[in-house]
Amino acid sequence: MSWFGTPPEGLDMYHVGIVVPDARAAMQQYSDALGFTWTELGDSTLDVVVDGRAREARIAATYSREGPPYLEIVQELSGGVWAAGALALNHVGMWTDDLEGSVRRLEAAGLPGRVRHVPADGQEELFSYHETGTGTWWELVSTAFRPRLEARLGRSLEQP
Repeated sequence: MSWFGTPPEGLDMYHVGIVVPDARAAMQQYSDALGFTWTELGDSTLDVVVDGRAREARIAATYSREGPPYLEIVQELSGGVWAAGALALNHVGMWTDDLEGSVRRLEAAGLPGRVRHVPADGQEELFSYHETGTGTWWELVSTAFRPRLEARLGRSLEQP
């Protein structure tokens, strides 16, 4: 199975995430060095479960307008999931139409789900992070999030 060449059926890689101490500084650095342009830096507070314990995570995040794959920059603001010890390449994000089925698939392959989104009442679960044991995580993202990202990018994510 080749994750970057041809993902398994039902999974479609769309971004690579890095965790940084200062999102605005990183945005400027990647713009200057590589010509990236960015969506508006968003500030989000999310309810998550980390290793079975409920937490609230607050992050600032942005996506490159160039892609796919897109570059996501994440700055942790609350001391929860994306901590300073995770600085560097942090995760590879993949779309899935079947979040629960994809979670089971990765867990069966020995990639435990460590962080899960806890949606508000009546909303759909959006993501699950799976540890590889090598420092990089796989993030499964429900395609239900896709319209929000397209709105931030100001365009469709469909490949030309």
